[in-house]
Amino acid sequence: MVEFSSEYLERFETVNEVMSMEGFTPALLANLHDVVRKFGTVDEDNDVVQLETAFPVEMYVSVSLHSENYSILVVGSGAEMSDKSDFIQIEKDPLKEDQSVVYLDDKLTVEDVNSFIETIDELMMGRGFIEKKTGERLYSNGLEDESFVVEDFFFEPGTIMVLDDEIDPEVVRQQFDDPKSVVILRGYAENVCLCHLRDYLYLLQRLAIIKSVLRSKNIFSMDAVEFLPDEEIDALNDEVDRRSAN
Repeated sequence: MVEFSSEYLERFETVNEVMSMEGFTPALLANLHDVVRKFGTVDEDNDVVQLETAFPVEMYVSVSLHSENYSILVVGSGAEMSDKSDFIQIEKDPLKEDQSVVYLDDKLTVEDVNSFIETIDELMMGRGFIEKKTGERLYSNGLEDESFVVEDFFFEPGTIMVLDDEIDPEVVRQQFDDPKSVVILRGYAENVCLCHLRDYLYLLQRLAIIKSVLRSKNIFSMDAVEFLPDEEIDALNDEVDRRSAN
């Protein structure tokens, strides 16, 4: 979970008290809003950013596309709100027309929401969209034109940023403060990646070792690895690390 300033958390403090919302702290709501806004799919037609999971919990979450509205819609299985679902108001200015509220499907619990956040964070950490130094989430959807600091993002040798299919790697590369130090890497993962220039040859060599290890196990597609049992994947990683160290 990301730690936010007390000033930012005030935006997610509730105005009305609802018993079913017990445990939905400002910190939890702020993290839920942050993970969806930065990692979700932008739907400009409906003015929302949305994100969903099917496992370990079926959940659909959308937040407002407008940066000054902190509304959150949280829906569970069946993509339909229960008749008993509640909402809490988090907008403090009664004169503001675009009020911020949280709509919560009462089929969902605090544990479900925590699981949703942890699942997405784990996925995006693997793709390189969470800074390892600070834990800060970085926009993966191009919603904000922010600049990435090369030496902060790639401070750990061998770090890669895995991009979604629809994202142009050159556009993201140009968002770094020193684009010439960032290289587009193809074939290393399922999708196109970015890496630090200093790591490029090392990662190419590691890719060759990965393919060699897979061939020795009669595995001829990197996509097939994700369907292997965890213990077999761990064994393959150990073998790749051993050969890379030689």
